[in-house]
Amino acid sequence: MTNQAPAAAGCLSNHECYTVAMFNFSHVITGLVLVVIGVLFVRFSFQIGNFTGSQDWIESKLGPGTTYGVYKILGVVAAVGGILYATGLSDPVLGWLLTPLINMFRAGN
Repeated sequence: MTNQAPAAAGCLSNHECYTVAMFNFSHVITGLVLVVIGVLFVRFSFQIGNFTGSQDWIESKLGPGTTYGVYKILGVVAAVGGILYATGLSDPVLGWLLTPLINMFRAGN
């Protein structure tokens, strides 16, 4: 018999509750940094575009002036990804989004 405390209600073991309930502090910091970078990309897309120049391969496919729009989309994706990473929801959301690809490349299908 072990001297472990009983698991909390709704948890199979104390370890499971710890991993579900506790945030990893480095994930919170990294997520906040991603959110800040994403907001800066959205806010300063024109200045970033002027600094890097127009991306010819983007503008040839999507039309003139879309470099700034692509920078804004990347900024929004970075900000949302940062929020998901900071809150610990990145793995479930990416798993749900990539389920069709996982099933397509699974052996035996």
